[in-house]
Amino acid sequence: MVTTDELRDRAELRDLVEGYAPGADTRDGQVYPDVFTEDAVLHTNRGDVRGREALLAIPSMLGRYVATMHLVANHHVVFAGADRATGETYCVAGHMYEREGERRVYVMMIRYDDQYARVDGAWKIAERRLNLLWDEDHPVQS
Repeated sequence: MVTTDELRDRAELRDLVEGYAPGADTRDGQVYPDVFTEDAVLHTNRGDVRGREALLAIPSMLGRYVATMHLVANHHVVFAGADRATGETYCVAGHMYEREGERRVYVMMIRYDDQYARVDGAWKIAERRLNLLWDEDHPVQS
């Protein structure tokens, strides 16, 4: 039987993974890293980003795009005690850019493998691995 505490924790973790997306898409340098622990690690296909200070730079790096949109889909959580959990989050991430006067979109189909920790009563991402399942790049259709 699912307890009220587990339902609350699942809702908080869902809010956490959903909070990642607007932090990135609005280039909010505070919202984005607030989902991570101080010593968090983000593993990407371009290398690892370690620590909250380094994570502060990621939203501004997305500024090279005209717009981005991260859509969070499936989210599966497994608890490992009261203050630890693992999760799998699916995301479709669109990145609009211009090349030679043409608007294009680079779309990534992503599965994030996460390690969560409760810090001072709030769930945070302690480690996130970006797994690129496939991607595509094409002109924007109006």
